[in-house]
Amino acid sequence: MNISPIIYEQCRKTLVQPEMGGILGCDADGNIVAYHFDATAETDHHNAYTPDIRQLNEVIRQWYAQDIYFAGFIHTHGFRPRLTCGDIAYAETIKKSCEMEDCLMMIYVLATDKFYEYVV
Repeated sequence: MNISPIIYEQCRKTLVQPEMGGILGCDADGNIVAYHFDATAETDHHNAYTPDIRQLNEVIRQWYAQDIYFAGFIHTHGFRPRLTCGDIAYAETIKKSCEMEDCLMMIYVLATDKFYEYVV
């Protein structure tokens, strides 16, 4: 999977505490070319990130008009580089509701400034 360096930098600038996140969009070739920070999400900055689904669905509609397709989510963890059981369950729910074959789930670990990519 090819992710633009610009996307990584956008994530670094906006995802500054644990359990913050956003959505990722890809072009027809599967390259990640878009990121939207979920500024209106519910989060406790420790254990939970609940996306603002209504607002994100509107962004996804706008992307679709530009031939950008919803690919998945990115969110932050303080230290842990792996998906939690909750992260995996959420990805499975998204796959089913969006009729997706795969869902990209990225974790940005703040303590190490590293990104981890998972396909669920």
